[in-house]
Amino acid sequence: MERIRLKTAAKKRLQGHLGEASLIGVLPLVIAAVVIWVVSVILTQINQVATANSLAWQIFWPFTGNDQLTVADYAISVLRNAISTSTALGFLTWWRGKPISGSPLKRGLIAFTPRYVGGLTIIFIINTLLNDVLLIPMQSKNFLLLLVLLVLAIFLAVVQLGLSQSFYIYMDLRDNGTGGIWRALVLSWQLMSGFKWFLFVLQLSFIGWTILELFVIPIFYAIPYQQLTYALFYERLREIKPELVPDRNVH
Repeated sequence: MERIRLKTAAKKRLQGHLGEASLIGVLPLVIAAVVIWVVSVILTQINQVATANSLAWQIFWPFTGNDQLTVADYAISVLRNAISTSTALGFLTWWRGKPISGSPLKRGLIAFTPRYVGGLTIIFIINTLLNDVLLIPMQSKNFLLLLVLLVLAIFLAVVQLGLSQSFYIYMDLRDNGTGGIWRALVLSWQLMSGFKWFLFVLQLSFIGWTILELFVIPIFYAIPYQQLTYALFYERLREIKPELVPDRNVH
């Protein structure tokens, strides 16, 4: 498996289809940002528009620079990750050509449909807890404790990489009626065996695009590009280990 091939395939699929891809991957985030802004303005009685702007922007750029996260910061972070998970699944169905009635926006919100939302919510909670634990070392000032927590964080990061494909797998299992949450987690770990470092480096390779997202406009290409590349990574894993995940049902 080569990273350049995954990225090239994603770029080719986006050529001439960037508008549709933006509706799948970006529009759900834009809608969430607008809702957050409106709610924030109402709750602050329209006298803290700057705060509302800051909160809404966190949907696209979650780093606030604050030493401590507020409840609002954390809630927005969870919402952003949930929407990103859904759009990632949407891009997988888009790549496969799976028919979904309605607009591309509906494809981007596929994880919130009754068929998937229950199981994906549990898997999402598991991954969110792992991610939150990874942030603990940043809050410690004791050197020995920091060292122990860093070792734990590395271990949990490996676990998180191992479970990274569980969302895609759960959708496939549900479509084929061949398993549920636990099986999705187990199969993800088996599927990622030997490929955790590959995915880690693949994620790092998008740092430049993540920085460019600060300028807003690149978001409309960067998000679809990244999400589609990760979907193709999953498809390639299935090709390498076809015995793990059953043939998908795209009809």
